[in-house]
Amino acid sequence: MEKSWDDEGARPESEDVLLALINAEFPSACAHVPFGRGHDCAELAGFAADPGQPCLALSTDLFLQDIHFSSRYFLPEEAGGKALSAAVSDLAAAGAKPLGFSLGLMLPASLSAKTLSRIFSGMAGKAREYGLALSGGDLSRSDKIGFSITLWGTTGPGHVFLRRAAAKVGDAIFLIGEAGLAHAGLWALEKYGRQALTSLPRACLAHLDPKPLLREGQILAALVGVLPVEEAVDAISLMDVSDGLLRDIPRLLGGRGAALDFSLRLIPEEVLSAAKLMQVEATEIFLRGGEDYALLGRCKPDLWPRVKEALPGALLLGEVCAEPGIFLRGTPYLKSGFDHFCTGQARPVQDGELPEEINQAALEIIKIGRESRRAGFTSGFNSNISLRVILSDGREACLITRAGADKAYLTMQDLVLLSLDGNKISGRADASTESWMHLEIYRATPQSKAVLHSHPPCLLALSLSPHWDKGLDLPLPEVERFRACLALTPFFPPGTPELAAVVGNRAAAYPALWLERHGLVTHGPDLAYALGLTGELEQAAKISLLSHGLAS
Repeated sequence: MEKSWDDEGARPESEDVLLALINAEFPSACAHVPFGRGHDCAELAGFAADPGQPCLALSTDLFLQDIHFSSRYFLPEEAGGKALSAAVSDLAAAGAKPLGFSLGLMLPASLSAKTLSRIFSGMAGKAREYGLALSGGDLSRSDKIGFSITLWGTTGPGHVFLRRAAAKVGDAIFLIGEAGLAHAGLWALEKYGRQALTSLPRACLAHLDPKPLLREGQILAALVGVLPVEEAVDAISLMDVSDGLLRDIPRLLGGRGAALDFSLRLIPEEVLSAAKLMQVEATEIFLRGGEDYALLGRCKPDLWPRVKEALPGALLLGEVCAEPGIFLRGTPYLKSGFDHFCTGQARPVQDGELPEEINQAALEIIKIGRESRRAGFTSGFNSNISLRVILSDGREACLITRAGADKAYLTMQDLVLLSLDGNKISGRADASTESWMHLEIYRATPQSKAVLHSHPPCLLALSLSPHWDKGLDLPLPEVERFRACLALTPFFPPGTPELAAVVGNRAAAYPALWLERHGLVTHGPDLAYALGLTGELEQAAKISLLSHGLAS
């Protein structure tokens, strides 16, 4: 029997993991794309009078039935129109002037000529509005309707493109347009169909017929264009809000944190109305809702008054801070934004929520994730962290990181709640493939409340040697003390029942388990203890490697 492509291993559990796989294979920058990937548009250079100057902004966008739109409440012309508008929003974020587009179409055989004509009519109307010419494209049969749109534009009055430049602590974070409306409209249309247009008209239209902010993007580009070259480099960063502020703010800031402090007056009235119907906080819809195609910006603090003067409707959301994460009025905001590869099709924000009573446990996992990454015990998307928690109904459960989560940037979306028998209670993703190992430890050691599985490089290196079982036998009192806490565990494939069983068996007597070619597992009363024990054993391994290096 031939092996299925789906049998090749774990699937990518987030958009970040998928992008990391792409970046591992493809170089980012080249002569004609000098600034590389990671911006709303690619900037193409080498075709103008000055070969070093970008002259075209290029972007590609997908718009798929039952992922981005539903035929239950979209009219055909609205689907065609939104497909193009959503793509054009990337040009708005670059401050570009639209020129043309190419169209890839996936169409079911069952569509009538009349329906197709309505789809094309809606798209053509938007093309005329934005000044876009259709250059060509491709057609394919498909089970559902899909659009793949590649479009390009040139620089506007400022003769520069805007991109996602590096953020600095103290920079202003601002919004142009409205946030949360499209998500409120999505919820209403899903629940009531097109009848929702009567009660929440602006919200529904924000979802059905978004307006890309081309003029506003070009105004900001013009503002940067008059600055001296040395000031213009990182003066303003801009992107369009497609996946929600909580998801897009970290992308814009490149790992920096955001200290948000804005008035409820910034939240659209229909979002406030929808929040009451949905029984959620209006702030949550404002921050998490996607597909508004507003413009999210960052600028140097002394430039914010000029942005506000040029665009009086711009809203100040807060400022850049050093600590990673989103903070709302000084408190970490644990809810997370939309990720295509964690949540699938967009749905109301209350789906898949973790219980409020585990917020403190979630904060602790997020904190230890960052500390373990800074200490070098984890890298990329490996390792897993969990806590034993008590739910409001008295049940014990395990809160654990999802598969493939980068521990330096954990959010609530990266956590999954499991019963101690392994059944998923809540969470939007799949638990770590090592979850059975954590559960076996909790079953074997009722006193343990925390488990940390890390990959410290010195311990890993020692475990590769032929005599790794002797690697930490050092005549040092402090090493002997912590070595006594450690049990050696022979190699078993990661994620297997055999590994979970042997770890659970040995965990009853040892708080640390050194896995051959697979890192270290520590457990104890809290994650601080587990992290501290990891650090002591890694230091011992480092001493061992240094001593062997000197001996040789």
